[in-house]
Amino acid sequence: MKIKIIEPNRSLLNSLNRYLETKGNIISLAFDGVIAVNEFENDTDLIIIDSTSPRIEYEEVIDLLKKKKENLRVFVILDSFDIPVEILASNLNVDEYFPLPFRAQEFDFCLEKLKYTRPNNNLTIREEYLLELLEKNDVVLMADIDKKIYRHEMMPIYIESINSKLKGKKIIKEEKGFKLVSNND
Repeated sequence: MKIKIIEPNRSLLNSLNRYLETKGNIISLAFDGVIAVNEFENDTDLIIIDSTSPRIEYEEVIDLLKKKKENLRVFVILDSFDIPVEILASNLNVDEYFPLPFRAQEFDFCLEKLKYTRPNNNLTIREEYLLELLEKNDVVLMADIDKKIYRHEMMPIYIESINSKLKGKKIIKEEKGFKLVSNND
């Protein structure tokens, strides 16, 4: 996969570069969004952009790059562990969000799933995966939700975001886990 990393923090940029190269990816780097837009190559599959990109807002960078390549996949690194549900709910054509600090396993899972999910879906990769689990099972127990993929303390945010996007169904919390029900229930 050809990946463009847009990250002003050189330490994080270098760490991501080394890690993703060890996974067989071809990496190009940019320290800010202006450079990324000017140096963008159409054979890029994925951009990883920090939400604190200097000189230009990350949303604008995403919009400009999506105009150059409509099916470009996007991961956004957030500077805070708390993802506001409004960000997930609006989604801005982002495939996944990674609040700092994130785990390598979360990244690996999303990179792998990226191969099988469709671009520009209104659900993030992890939201789509959770919804698939709920559609296949009557109740999904918290213990069955892989800690490598989700931080359990973030589940309420993901649930609220998914519920804001679903039509005719909603996810409810049960004593031991989560259940997908009709809005009429």
